[in-house]
Amino acid sequence: MTFGDARPAGPAVVTSVAISPDGRLLAVAGDDHLVRLGALKEGRLLFELQGHTDWVRCVVFAPQGDRLATGGNDRRVLIWDVTTGRTVQTIPCGQGAVSTLAYDPSGRRLAVGGFNNEVAIYDTTTGQLEKKLTAPCQDIRSVVFAPNGERLAAAGRNGIIRVWNTQQGEPSYDIPAHRRRVRTLAFSPDGTRLASGGEDRAVNVWDVATGQQVATLSDEGAKVLAVVFTQNNCLAVGGSDNQIHQWDLTSNTPVRHLTGHTGTVATLAYEPVSGTLVSGSFDTTVRMWDLSPDAEDRSALHNSSTPVR
Repeated sequence: MTFGDARPAGPAVVTSVAISPDGRLLAVAGDDHLVRLGALKEGRLLFELQGHTDWVRCVVFAPQGDRLATGGNDRRVLIWDVTTGRTVQTIPCGQGAVSTLAYDPSGRRLAVGGFNNEVAIYDTTTGQLEKKLTAPCQDIRSVVFAPNGERLAAAGRNGIIRVWNTQQGEPSYDIPAHRRRVRTLAFSPDGTRLASGGEDRAVNVWDVATGQQVATLSDEGAKVLAVVFTQNNCLAVGGSDNQIHQWDLTSNTPVRHLTGHTGTVATLAYEPVSGTLVSGSFDTTVRMWDLSPDAEDRSALHNSSTPVR
């Protein structure tokens, strides 16, 4: 996938990728302050979104697919119109860098987390702050809504996951999930399970209704930076060993090891219709992998990584 011409500063470290709900668009962001929006299937750059003034750490599409939210070290969230590549809204986010974003399923609320102890909920129509939820630590690295929108989970530095009831705005429970910083959270498509991964090199899976642990993937030998469900019972994991491991959660066994990156796999996104997994890495490349059941070759769709320039 070509994301633009080579620049004197060199390729960008990739820290966030996102796929639009219709599977048509791919957004890529990293440390060069830019967001690149491309056509996923064609591998073609559509827009280079310029507006941030520092590292862009997170990108997320609205459920309707017409907007893209981005945030990073410049302490702002920018909302983009994906059809024009123009900024339509700017949300100042106080003193801390923004490290994670999540839309609720309606698209009417945007959760923002960062280097402080609060998750801020914004009204996406007005851009106004709706409320703040007290988070379990000062450094939030992942915020996710459940598919039905009834729960919100956040975690970061101290390894504790806090889960809120979004209707009441009150914490439902805390999970002492990891011994070190949690870097990534993901709800299963059916919303019954929550996966977490972190710097203690563990991946754990939790029952959303009870907060009880239902699985641990024990042979992850790397710091875990990204997890994504590819089915209700399958989880893809990326981390500091430069690989992606796909796990069958029914048997708690790895079923695939995807190799090709030469740096930490920092971000993953999955498109379920085509079975395409997208990975971004500190090696400055983006890769696409065919995980469809009838795929003959379980390796990358493209023989070489794509530098993000």
